[in-house]
Amino acid sequence: MTSYLLVVERGRLASASDVSRYARACEKERDGHGVQAMVIDARVDPTQTNPEAREAFWAWLAKAPFERVGIVRDDEMLTTQLNMKALSQRMQVRAFTTLAEAKSWALEPRSRLSTLPPAPDEPAPA
Repeated sequence: MTSYLLVVERGRLASASDVSRYARACEKERDGHGVQAMVIDARVDPTQTNPEAREAFWAWLAKAPFERVGIVRDDEMLTTQLNMKALSQRMQVRAFTTLAEAKSWALEPRSRLSTLPPAPDEPAPA
């Protein structure tokens, strides 16, 4: 059975140093348990996030510390914004409004990661 790291956020990341501690803790769990997927239950008030901390968090995610990261938020508009940001940066990060959706996406088999057909000039994968 494939496993994943579930992070349930409480409180807020107030600074880049908070994000650094958060990242080290997540990576320690990843390395200790050999998981490659992470689901973050971040259903906290997004207005509490410091812009410096938010940028540091996205910079950490951009380094691809996990193969896939699902983020749970309780706001449809915010999940759309997060998905647009992740897609524009070609990150394997997606936001959802339910934990079940985030977990399902994070654990999707690698062979199904791309749901788009190949471009017309590209050969189909073997």
